[in-house]
Amino acid sequence: MFLSASSHADGSATAKEKIASVQYLLGTWQCTHTVGAFSGKYTTTYANALGNLWLRQTYDFPPAQSNFTADVFAMRSQGIKMVFIIAVNAPDLANFSQEAAQQGWKPEVFAAPVGYFGGYVSESGGASAVEGQYIPVVQARFLGEDAATVPEVALFDHWIKEVNSGFPVDQFSSSSWAQAALFVKALQMAGPQPTRQKVLAALAQIHDFDDNGMMAAPADVAAKKSGHCYTLLQIHNGHYDRVDDPPTGYRCDGTFQAA
Repeated sequence: MFLSASSHADGSATAKEKIASVQYLLGTWQCTHTVGAFSGKYTTTYANALGNLWLRQTYDFPPAQSNFTADVFAMRSQGIKMVFIIAVNAPDLANFSQEAAQQGWKPEVFAAPVGYFGGYVSESGGASAVEGQYIPVVQARFLGEDAATVPEVALFDHWIKEVNSGFPVDQFSSSSWAQAALFVKALQMAGPQPTRQKVLAALAQIHDFDDNGMMAAPADVAAKKSGHCYTLLQIHNGHYDRVDDPPTGYRCDGTFQAA
């Protein structure tokens, strides 16, 4: 599923507006549409940050769709200037980006959280196909960029290479690592003779867990509340660079809404 939007009212979004548009989409806003032959709706909560001209159309792809030729053609023909893709897997996102590049279509703003994974640039057709795309993430840069400042990333990368050096690491990998670390922490807290009840009781005592910096913000596990921090990345020459973020750590100016 992805959101596509027209450009800002003046027709040429500045770099600051492009960044701000991605940042506010991570916050609270609302938009409901059903478009053409695409069935379904996409609804969130909306805060009028840049004006609703940023919100024009919402497409809901059928399950298992992996060919986006017609979709890219339609959006290009309609003058779509912004695309925000969510709820797709990484290979499908790469297919979409590759198709957009092959048709010579480059939205002014392209954002996709799942775009941070080991094979994205190559599977999309190379660095030029994804140049300038924004990638908001809620983890440290686990592909290695943050290994020097976040020891947990270095440990994660080490064992990924030990187990399967050719594995294209993605956000599911890093999240699974963090979830396993949470289970181990609860298991240790449960004592030498753990039971299901003891492990659950231990989890109910954990209010601040970020897997040693692997995740962007501490989660209140006991209250079942995730953190609301993130990092905004942008792809330049095939590399994921931090954009408008603190040199280390994360941005914590957004909110997440339960769907």
